Amino acid sequence: MTLKAGIVGFLLLIFVPVLSLILLFTVFGWSLSILLILFLALAVLIATVPVKLLAGTIVYNKVFKKEAGKMVYYLLGAVIFAIVYEIPFLGSLAGFIAMLIGLGAIGIWLAGKAKPER
Repeated sequence: MTLKAGIVGFLLLIFVPVLSLILLFTVFGWSLSILLILFLALAVLIATVPVKLLAGTIVYNKVFKKEAGKMVYYLLGAVIFAIVYEIPFLGSLAGFIAMLIGLGAIGIWLAGKAKPER
């Protein structure tokens, strides 16, 4: 599932700006183009939140062997990622991969919400 989310995130990062540029040159598409770029910017800004939540959940459950609240999971994941981000090359790579996976997770979630109920 993580690989699928990463691939979807990469495709979103490539195709949404291309689609937005194509729409920018149409008569009625320029407003949709601007809206797409703004939504992509917002999604990139919040993309690491699900990844930090997942990392915190995994680490907390492995170490303490009990359940906690989502805020505890997120804070633990944020601390872990803050430490990893300080490693020179690995930090940037980890941040980019986390952003791709989070962006893909947001895209998969939105696609699931867009499907009609049966």
